[in-house]
Amino acid sequence: MALTVPKALINGHVYHKPTGVPYAHGCNRESIRDAARTERWDGIDLDINPNKELTPFVHHQLYPTKKDAWYDPKHHINDSHSCRKLSDEQMSRLRVRYQGVSRPILTARQAAVFCRDVNHGPLIPCFEAKGRHPCYLDPHWWYREFVKGIPGSCHVVIMTLPGTRDFGLQKLEAAHEAGLPTMWLWRGETAATKSKAFRDAVDLVKSRPGRGIYRI
Repeated sequence: MALTVPKALINGHVYHKPTGVPYAHGCNRESIRDAARTERWDGIDLDINPNKELTPFVHHQLYPTKKDAWYDPKHHINDSHSCRKLSDEQMSRLRVRYQGVSRPILTARQAAVFCRDVNHGPLIPCFEAKGRHPCYLDPHWWYREFVKGIPGSCHVVIMTLPGTRDFGLQKLEAAHEAGLPTMWLWRGETAATKSKAFRDAVDLVKSRPGRGIYRI
């Protein structure tokens, strides 16, 4: 099953949280509403990390509360806890105080549905796969969580930074094999970007100097 590359992203604009602002302030429901109210944004950059149960949650750090604004109201989860060892129930307790209100962390599915339904939307969720995890290299995981696990009316894109030892490209190869549109976050020309594997696995490139977002 091949999903369509969202046309709105080609030469479009993707919201990213401002410099100096906690990542948790850029990936909750109210910050998605804020981005949708601004007409210039076609998509939104949302980081994902799989937890112990391999559910992709939307947050930046491997240790969710470390150097970020997520907190556990029960005070059980702290900076020593990796998301890789936290259950769905534990992850779902995390909150961020944003614009004076405590707001829950989202799964990728919840974020995708909200981006579809948000007022002044839709926004295209551009899920950036953070860190290293074996599931990123498994097309079946991508299919289960993002093709079968997210309604077809939600148009999503999977993106990565290059990473080390071509791990970023390997993530996109697996996601693309599952039928998902992919986007490469350009950080310069490398052997990987000149390869056939790159041309086969990458649909869009973001931020190449002078090019914006364009299709391969």
